[in-house]
Amino acid sequence: MTTTALVPAKIVSETPWSIELYDDVLPSQALMRADRDREAAEYRELGLTELAQHVGRHLSGHLMSQNELAVWAWRYPTMYRTPNWRAGLTRRQPKPGPTSPPTLTTAAIARVGGLTMVVCPWDQLIWPVPADVRRLIKEHEDDFTALEIWVPELRRAQWDTRSPILVGVGGEDRYLLARWAEALEPFEEIAGRARSAAGRKAQAIRHVYQHSQDMTAVGCAVLALAATAGALFFGGLGLLSDLPESTVLGFVLLPVAASAWRAAWRRTEHAVDWACRYAGWVRPETR
Repeated sequence: MTTTALVPAKIVSETPWSIELYDDVLPSQALMRADRDREAAEYRELGLTELAQHVGRHLSGHLMSQNELAVWAWRYPTMYRTPNWRAGLTRRQPKPGPTSPPTLTTAAIARVGGLTMVVCPWDQLIWPVPADVRRLIKEHEDDFTALEIWVPELRRAQWDTRSPILVGVGGEDRYLLARWAEALEPFEEIAGRARSAAGRKAQAIRHVYQHSQDMTAVGCAVLALAATAGALFFGGLGLLSDLPESTVLGFVLLPVAASAWRAAWRRTEHAVDWACRYAGWVRPETR
């Protein structure tokens, strides 16, 4: 699959970060914005406030394709979202009152680019945001349905030198607005890791680590041992006693044992550490 290089509108430096901005407006786009502003003003004069707000939104930045979303969602397990949008969440908070806007008060789950991401409340973000990115947030907080900062943390972790990104949500689309770090990774390198066999393996480990904490590695190992012992017992019993039913049961237990062993390995510290090193994710233990 061919990966198109991302071309930022502007690259700026702010100690200690290098920042890529994707929201600069070309002259032709500026004219279109002026026309939309006039149209929105006329709608407001007519009392059509919702329509005026919709037309007056300035959605800028790099419109991300599904392939790009899959890469970024692989790179960033967690997002922090402004509290004015909840579409796409699979764990919903209680419905707000009739006069209050929807809010997100605890972590939820969303599917982005075919992958699962943890969605946290905006006010719980602890990753520093450069001044240029803060300016973007102020400029676009009313333009987009929501703003999101995606970070490479597994569960709750403090920031390090790795790169977050700022994303604007417009309807079903997402726009890359900025990304920053002490040393930015080229998108092509991230995409190559995400699409490799090792990248898919790391994603499977991440999914288990984030969303399947109900069973520990020891519990999976016990289940694997039991399934393996059962497969050997019933398989041997069927062969020795000429009981086809026992042989069939032994073969049925074999894939159960294999899955349990695989799940046990994915829950080990060694597996999670390897996935974090390969993908550049951060764990709470690294604070």
